[in-house]
Amino acid sequence: MTESVKVMPALNSLKIKASLIVTMAIIATIRLTYEFNRLLWQTDENGAIDLKQRYEEVTAWFSSQLIYSEIFTAVYPPASYLMLRPFLDYKSFTYVRFFWAMTTVFALAGLVIGLIQAAQAKRPAEYALIALTVGAAYSTGPAVGNGQLTVHVLAALTIGLLLLFKKHQTLYLDLAGSSLIIFALIKPTLAAPFVWLIVFIPQRIWPIALVVVGYAAIALLACIPQTGNVLTLYADWLHRGVGGTTWSSAGGGGVGLVDIGYGNLHNYLGALGLSHLNMAASLGLLCLLGGWIYCHRHQQFDPWLAVGIAAIVARLWTYHLVYDDMLILLPMAAVYRLQKYPHLEPSDRAFSQTLLAITLFFNLLPASLRFAASPLDIVFQVGVTLNWLTLMGWLLVQVHRWKLPQPAPLNLT
Repeated sequence: MTESVKVMPALNSLKIKASLIVTMAIIATIRLTYEFNRLLWQTDENGAIDLKQRYEEVTAWFSSQLIYSEIFTAVYPPASYLMLRPFLDYKSFTYVRFFWAMTTVFALAGLVIGLIQAAQAKRPAEYALIALTVGAAYSTGPAVGNGQLTVHVLAALTIGLLLLFKKHQTLYLDLAGSSLIIFALIKPTLAAPFVWLIVFIPQRIWPIALVVVGYAAIALLACIPQTGNVLTLYADWLHRGVGGTTWSSAGGGGVGLVDIGYGNLHNYLGALGLSHLNMAASLGLLCLLGGWIYCHRHQQFDPWLAVGIAAIVARLWTYHLVYDDMLILLPMAAVYRLQKYPHLEPSDRAFSQTLLAITLFFNLLPASLRFAASPLDIVFQVGVTLNWLTLMGWLLVQVHRWKLPQPAPLNLT
């Protein structure tokens, strides 16, 4: 009788996991099929929205057109257009769509592999759960269908950080990891907060030196087709970017009269009529993150806890739309990884599991809820934001409580 009592919970647990995996597989299939159709075939204004904009901007940039004064959507820095050129600088936009779709598939695979490593998953069921979390998340679909950079950036960030956090380093690993971080800076609103991790956590000079020198070289080369020097062009970009976020967060960046950004400092400031403080607030939060990492640079804790915290700051610090909610996959991996350590208290383990389940629930919700009639739209937006803040708070608590088993290295990968 005792053995049967023990077996039943295990069977129930297996049934729950199997049901969850099947449900997520169905959601992922439906969402990704629809979004890849938008990326590849849809020819109206909803098809490959962002990819079209980047295609036009890259074409204009290398035709010496002054895009920051002439193209409203040009909110990327000069270096980004040079890094985008191998993907987008072709005569046929149809070819660009198919080529971008192929790179998106590779990026999704790379992101899944990176998250599996970051989460320290060991079993096939864990692999499936992580892969389906990426595929079924409400944010992944719009990133794919719009032809956004988010998937590529997160894949590069995740694998780059894994390489740079390895205990036994070689120049090859530093070069590979730093190159991926440089590529991730193609979208600085996503990647910039993570640079603090490269500055302070590896405790080596090579990673940050390679990132700074490499990005500076790309920026200089990118400015050759344009009139003006690198300083004036970056000033133009910053002016355009700040102006764009101010306009958007004050209610301009939306469908009709509805702003489609949410869950970030700029939207909150815009709601208070303080959009003129956007840049100062963003820089303040960015510096606060850097100061926190600096103060903890000698503390022996798993660096992936800091990665999760940086990801949430990256989602909050500036104006973002729904596809950038993919950033929350990183703190999810950090909390999942946390459960792998034997020093974790049973109560902490239980809370981590509950928090992951709640976060997964939010990630499976339809993103269209943000357009629902009030108060459902507010429930979605406030709910996901509170979930992110709870994740960040929990990771901060765990850094404070961190106790390494002895002996143990700093960088656990």
